[in-house]
Amino acid sequence: MNCPEGQWHQYPRASAGHGFIDTMIIELHGAGFQNKGAELMLRATLSELRRRLSSFQAAIDPGYGPYLWRCELGLNQIVPLRSHVGSKGFYYRFQAQKLFALFQGERIVGKLLGTDLCRLGCVSLSRIDALVDIAGFAYTEEWGARPTQHLAMLTSYYRRRGCPVILLPQALGPFRSQEIRLAFRKVLANSTLVFARDEESYGYVNELSPDPSKVRIAPDITLFYPPETDSGVASPRENAYACVVPNSRLLDQGRERWGDKYRQLLLLITKELLRSGLQVKVAIHDASPGDLALGHYLCERSSSSAVALIQEVDPFKLKQVISGSTMVVGSRYHSLVAAFSRRVPAVCLGWAHKYEALFRDFGCQEYIISPQDQEESVLDRIRKLADPEINSSCRDRIGHYLQRMREPYQRMWSLVIDILNRPAGAG
Repeated sequence: MNCPEGQWHQYPRASAGHGFIDTMIIELHGAGFQNKGAELMLRATLSELRRRLSSFQAAIDPGYGPYLWRCELGLNQIVPLRSHVGSKGFYYRFQAQKLFALFQGERIVGKLLGTDLCRLGCVSLSRIDALVDIAGFAYTEEWGARPTQHLAMLTSYYRRRGCPVILLPQALGPFRSQEIRLAFRKVLANSTLVFARDEESYGYVNELSPDPSKVRIAPDITLFYPPETDSGVASPRENAYACVVPNSRLLDQGRERWGDKYRQLLLLITKELLRSGLQVKVAIHDASPGDLALGHYLCERSSSSAVALIQEVDPFKLKQVISGSTMVVGSRYHSLVAAFSRRVPAVCLGWAHKYEALFRDFGCQEYIISPQDQEESVLDRIRKLADPEINSSCRDRIGHYLQRMREPYQRMWSLVIDILNRPAGAG
């Protein structure tokens, strides 16, 4: 089983019976199921790689999501468990993973079980040919240095083995402290290609990059996934609704900016939407208890049967709910991406640079709400987007910017596939 590092492996698939085929195994790192945006990123990446690579299997750390959800997507489990970057005990579990691979633990356990572990959907690190990171927003001063330091360890392992390391489009930075700057410099040195999702992230990365040619800008990977079957047409006026998507992160990570204003402002906006003749769907985009508590707060305090709580497990159905809305008032990043991807106007209450960058990319800066804004100014913007003529004009503008993003999106995937298809050691 000691294959040359970074080479293609003879890998048995469950669907292939007892036959073996040449298959590239890629670790998809930073994926998740709790957050519907993270799940869409995972599904979008799987869809594109399966469509563009002739033979490919995905592997994921079993710390991400329940087994049945991973199994549904055909994801192999990396053994033993490592868990998330930034989590307590990551270093020791990662060392255990490396030792398991080094001492052929997969072969030993397979002999004890009487079958190759990969037939059970399990692989060790030694079987993996590439690392593709889709964390979204993990490597930043906002979360401290530890996630970035752990990523530096992980990418160092893959680089030593001659495997490509790719960071797909995500928000990155800022990197202020010396420890996080050193860690991300190491990530950059280990990476084959890094995609920033916006100009500000691109600036943070290039400040530390010894090789700017490996750093690019590309749109979010969920922007054109799934392929649209409609044009973001809102429901008929008699059934018209707005989506409100809360984010409990604004109560902790965003507390310095927002203080105690966030909950009250969301409630005021919800009531204004009702006065504008819209029903309100409070859509939960993350399974954390904090988001759900905010959702219940809005439903109870609005005192209206026209306000409904939406808890949708299927990210596609949740995106359809957003697609059919008149507007979205959102604090979850990928709820706003989902809106723009279907030409739905949106209003943003955010806590990090990624929100402002997204709205600049779509020419919608006037709909970024800041904690300093007067209440009447905020509500006036809600009333404007509730106006059919202004709403329609905003949809046209979003569609214009969306169309411009198709080419860089396709170019990004072409670069990724070109790197993954290179012979081992080709750089």
